Parts: sequence; C-alpha cells; structure tokens
Amino acid sequence: MNSQGQSGQQAKLAMGSGRDEPGTDSLIEVKNVSKTYCRNLQKSLRYGVQDIWRELTFRGSYRGELRGEEFTAVDDVSFQVQKGECVALLGPNGAGKSTMLKMVNGILRPNSGSIKIRGRVGALIELGTGFNPILTGRENVFVNASVLGFSRTETEEKFENILEFSEIGEFIDAPVHTYSSGMRMRLGFSVASHLAPDLLLIDEVLAVGDLGFRLKCFEHLRMKVASGVSVILVSHIIAMIPRLCTRAIVFHQGKIAFDGEVMEGVARYQKILGLEKGRKALASSLEDDLDSPLGGEPRPQSGGLQILDARTLTTGGVEEETFQTHAGLVLELRISAGLSLADCRLVVTLQSPLSGDISILSSLKSKFFVKTDRDSESVVRMSIDDLPLVDGAYSFRVALYGENRSQLLDTQSALAPFQILNGRGKSVTRGVVELSHRWQQMQ
Repeated sequence: MNSQGQSGQQAKLAMGSGRDEPGTDSLIEVKNVSKTYCRNLQKSLRYGVQDIWRELTFRGSYRGELRGEEFTAVDDVSFQVQKGECVALLGPNGAGKSTMLKMVNGILRPNSGSIKIRGRVGALIELGTGFNPILTGRENVFVNASVLGFSRTETEEKFENILEFSEIGEFIDAPVHTYSSGMRMRLGFSVASHLAPDLLLIDEVLAVGDLGFRLKCFEHLRMKVASGVSVILVSHIIAMIPRLCTRAIVFHQGKIAFDGEVMEGVARYQKILGLEKGRKALASSLEDDLDSPLGGEPRPQSGGLQILDARTLTTGGVEEETFQTHAGLVLELRISAGLSLADCRLVVTLQSPLSGDISILSSLKSKFFVKTDRDSESVVRMSIDDLPLVDGAYSFRVALYGENRSQLLDTQSALAPFQILNGRGKSVTRGVVELSHRWQQMQ
C-alpha cells in the first residue's frame, strides 16, 4: 500500500458506461490530478492506515504537506484525449508517465483531482497484467473478456482472430506461467486490442519481442486509430511514434512540460533527456556506434581533456535551438584541458531518436587538430553550411581523441539538442533528409 494510496474523497474516478455525454468528443478528461508515493515501506504502510482511518471517521482525505519520505509522482496534471486520437506520453524515467497511465486505467487512485472516461478501456500496462499464471492462455482470454463485459459468445467470435494475431499456436492451451516474456506480450496485446475497446492504453511492453511482431503491432494500432479507437502510448521505440501518433504529451518531474504536435514533442523530450541525464545516450533503442571512422570507441581514459559544454548557433553566432531545413548551423564545444596536447581529434555524430546515426564527421578527415594548454579551456566550432534535415529532433554525440586512435579522452552523448521546424503543421515532411532535386520531362 502506498501512502494515501486508498485516500481521496477528492479523487473521483468516474468510469463511464460506454455512452458519450451529449455535445462532447472527449473520451478522457483528466483534471488537476496528483499522486504521491512514499520511499519507505514501513512509513508507507503507516500513512496508508492513517488515511483509511481518516476516511472511516469521516474526516476526509489527507491534504496536508508531504510527510516524511513522501514525494509527488504526478503533480496537478490536466489534459483531454479525443475520440480517434493517438497520444504518445514521453519523458525520462520517473517523470510520471506510467503512474498517470495506471490512474487512467483505474489500477491506482489519484490523491486529488478527477479522471473521467467514456467507454471501454483495454490496457497493456505491465507484462502479463490481468493474466492468471496458473490458467492457460485460452482460459485467460475468456477471463479478460468477461472483465471487459463481453459475453462468452462474443469472445468466441473473436477468439480465432486473437489466436492468429498472437502467433503462439498450440501454446494457447499451456499455462501462462510457462510462457516467455515475448509470448505473454503477444497474447496480452492481442487480447487488449481485439476486444473492441474505445480506449487502448499501452505502456512500454512493445519493446519486448522480435522486431517483426513489434512492427505488426504498430500497424495494427494504426488501423485501430483509423477506425476511431483512441490510444495512449508509452514507448521507448521513438522511431515508431511519429508514424502512429499525431500528438505528444511530455512529462518532466511529474508535470506536463509540453502538449502538442508529435515531432515538436519528441524534440522537447530529447532536450529534457540531455539535461536530466548529463548527456547520456538518448534512447535505449539507439546502440553504440561501432562504425566510427576511428574504428569504434574504447573506454575514455581518466584525466586529460573533457567536453564541458556544447550549444548550437546560427551562422551569425547567435545561440539557437530551432532551425529550418537547409539552414546553416554551428556546433560550439567548450573543452577543459588537464594537459598540453598538440594533435587532438574530434569525431562528431549527428543523431536522431527516429533514425539513429545520420552522419559521422571526423576532424581527422578535414586535417583539423585541436591544440590545448595545461589547465586551460578551449572553444571549438564546427560549421554545417546546409542542413538537409526534415522536421524533427536531433542531437550530437562527440568523441575527443588524443594523438592516436586508441586514446579516447572523453565522449558525450545527447549534446546540444536542437529541432528542425518548418511550420508545415500536419503536412510535415517525413523521413530524415530533404534532398535537393529537380524534375525534367524529356519528351
């Protein structure tokens, strides 16, 4: 039990009967919702008992200051989701995304605020959630369907489609505890998506399983959205989000930092990651570069040089984070030197959370070397005259080498995040680059 987990006369979770209220297309209305947790189990149990006693004695829920070891996971969040809308929830780990999704699904109760849902909800929030491990896959399908209000006849009509989509074959009659994580994800997604929900909630589980099935799931979701089903999706497979979602809500420290067009939301998410994680790798789906022109990156050596800071500038030298396609860009690096070196080399990798590495630029190829003095700072600029990039979020990974290819002094990821926005709205160009081209008819 979490602190205040059962509290909340103020927390009114209104689950609709499936009929829409007149004059509204909102399937979900979240208003001023907050949720707190306690880091200490013993205190959490004690606070929970205190909160239950307050309600039993008609004194209402606890609404005071945070108690010892408590923290706010979701802080005064409000948003709406319309029918047929697919929304991505983005944010670093611990930002409140999963907690918000569990409150929408009714697994958790908010401490304050209200959540109204109109229609049936299908959820795949945690791997195997809702499955009884002792029952077979077949039995779990019928149990889940009955919970959602489907009759046995209705479930039997959909069963073959569920089984075919899940691709688990004869294992459907084996106990679920014998399933691999990928098999549980396959069956869970198939059940949640085929039982005709008005709202589908998915939290990160699509990262499990083989690539082919993940792509199949995303295509199935795209068809569901086209048919009018609303989807709220939390996923670290950033490359797939713009192909499915048109809107992104970015969480940061329990609050909504951005709510709008999906590509701009990905850019905001990337910037937050760069600030929060000290410029570590943007996404777990992006693998380390093994095709560096210097033959891959060994572990950085202690001491020597360090990349302190990076920022993007216009060609006029003005700091800027938003550019248009084919504009010029200057990457400025600030380097701290602990020793004197004459021939340092830089490898800059332009990255996108959608496409991974886009371009690798080596100062060695340009015959450019950084010279440093002991206990000093240096500023190095790299200019890109023409950015052919389309709308989206981008950043740099920078590796600083000494006088030979094995002497890696420092490497930093998610540096100087920036975005390309051309103001095209929903007609935004997809892909990675916009190539200069021309047309000609010969006859």
